Amino acid sequence: MKKYILLIFIYSICLANAQLSKDISLIFNESVREYNNKNYQSALLLIDSVLLHAQNEHTFNLKGAILFAMDSASLAEWYFRKAIELDSSSIEYRENLVQSLMKQKKFDESIDEINKIIKIDPEKSSTYYSRGVLHSEKKDYQKAIADFSAAINLSPNNPNYYQARAEVYYLIAEYQRALSDISQSIKLNPDQISNLRLRAFILSQLNNYKDALSDFNKYLQSSPNDKDALLGRAIALYETGKKIDALSDLDKVIEQNSVNENALLNRAAIYFELEMYDRALSDYDKVLQINPLNFNANFGLGEIFFEKNEFEKALAYYYKAIDISRDNSNLFIKAGNAEYNLKNYSKAVDNFSRALSINSNQPQVFFNRALAYKMLGQNENAINDFSEFIKIAKNLPELSSYKEKAEKEIKQLKSK
Repeated sequence: MKKYILLIFIYSICLANAQLSKDISLIFNESVREYNNKNYQSALLLIDSVLLHAQNEHTFNLKGAILFAMDSASLAEWYFRKAIELDSSSIEYRENLVQSLMKQKKFDESIDEINKIIKIDPEKSSTYYSRGVLHSEKKDYQKAIADFSAAINLSPNNPNYYQARAEVYYLIAEYQRALSDISQSIKLNPDQISNLRLRAFILSQLNNYKDALSDFNKYLQSSPNDKDALLGRAIALYETGKKIDALSDLDKVIEQNSVNENALLNRAAIYFELEMYDRALSDYDKVLQINPLNFNANFGLGEIFFEKNEFEKALAYYYKAIDISRDNSNLFIKAGNAEYNLKNYSKAVDNFSRALSINSNQPQVFFNRALAYKMLGQNENAINDFSEFIKIAKNLPELSSYKEKAEKEIKQLKSK
């Protein structure tokens, strides 16, 4: 969303009146021409010579506009305020003041000025749009939505208003509404390619990766080096089964920015799935060099070493991941499995118990803990866990083979 959306236009104003000489009026108009031609230094010299003889709302406003164009927003603000002192009913001067305030990130003052503009002209849709932009900058998203909605009600065929509201809906995870608005914006202005980018991200959030991929492809034809869009397309490609193509996009992102954590993590995850463990390990290591506390990298390295049967190394990373996120039951299951493979049965039981304390509706964990209890010779505890597994798994056909094993285990333990 554009931050500064109020454009300053200075038109040639005839100042030849009772107050000014014809020569001063000509200099003023020449300053306007230089400003419109973006010769700002020349325009500034001319308006300064005018101000020696004529200090009115027109001359103050023009100097403010020139200073703003020269990136002197704070000085521009002073001149715009002087113009408003002389003509408080001018919407143009107030809009120019708002732009200078926005450039300085004085959002509350900007909103105050926009409120005054609305009192002067409550039917101007662009004013509500501008206030919506400010509310969005302040992360006051409900007020932003209300303002963009007001702008749409006044000008229902303006695509920018739908696009702005779509961005806010996206930020607050109201993806269906975001999709509706951005689609309307595209319908009204199909040539605005950047809208395809936003819609692609929205569609991805809705798990509609096929259509997201189509939008990413169209957008990236015009902006092939957009890192975020490349990363977004890589995810869409992965989700639609095109893992090799996804790797190609991730490579492009990493070529542009070798420390892009998200790209490295996604590439490592694909390498892992393709059983290219050394490459996955390398990418995860790079992430940890950037951020040693990255959860996904620590967990991913644990998974790699587990698959390679290097259980002690796997545990080192699982436990680091647990330190980062202690309420993740899956981590304790993974650590429990690694401890079991190392014949550390007591530690395996501890980890499985932690997993069940977080989520007790995990039949496989009862089964695994039962096995660990059995190895420790705690037959009663093993029987109890096998029995709990059977109770939970009885309506789960995919666990039928494990159910039969649990029943056999119980019979054998009771016979001892």
